[in-house]
Amino acid sequence: MIDTFLAVGNQNKAFFNYFGVPDHKIVIAPHCIDNQRFIEQNNILKKDKNALRQSLGIPLSKTVLIFSGKYIEKKRPLDLLHALTLLPPNANVFAVFVGEGNLRSEMEQFIAEHNLMNKVLLTGFVNQSLMPQYYAASDIYVMCSGDWETWGLSTNEALCFDLPVILSDMVGCAYDLIDGNGFMYPSGNVAALAKYIQQMLSMPKTNFEAMQQHSRTLIQRYSYENVLLAIKSS
Repeated sequence: MIDTFLAVGNQNKAFFNYFGVPDHKIVIAPHCIDNQRFIEQNNILKKDKNALRQSLGIPLSKTVLIFSGKYIEKKRPLDLLHALTLLPPNANVFAVFVGEGNLRSEMEQFIAEHNLMNKVLLTGFVNQSLMPQYYAASDIYVMCSGDWETWGLSTNEALCFDLPVILSDMVGCAYDLIDGNGFMYPSGNVAALAKYIQQMLSMPKTNFEAMQQHSRTLIQRYSYENVLLAIKSS
């Protein structure tokens, strides 16, 4: 009874195919956010990254990982904490966890037990209007989610700030928003997560800048304009 199915990405299309929907009935209407608002904020905030980091309590000289999401089981924030312990002791890295949730006390205990106090910032709840500051102050975006992470829209936000990404294979958008700009690893495999973090930390500057450019280019496809075009073409 359905003429056209609008799929937000590759995994959504695979879901429709699984239930027998033929390709000719599926149109990709990419999952998106208001790119322009975030890109405009990036253009403003990146002009003085050091001042921004100082205002947020983030070290100036570190490579900064950003985790944006609730501190809950589904998001697996402890995986990133575990991965930090597997990096070389001299790894020049700092992780910012933007969010709040029921795992906070467990995370704080892990941070204390593994002497990560100088490598981690737990921000607590941050209003959406302030999120651009944290993205602009960061270098790499990480999402560690397990089951039921159907997309992960904060990844779209991160790409608007030119951030390379490391996503678990349970993150729905990993099959769409990684294309020369990052890595996908098996959810729960903290050794693989640590390996990819270290790979980004140690890669030549030109390679890292190429990843940033890929993020900048890729996010242009995931826009309101392209959703409208998909609907009009259906």
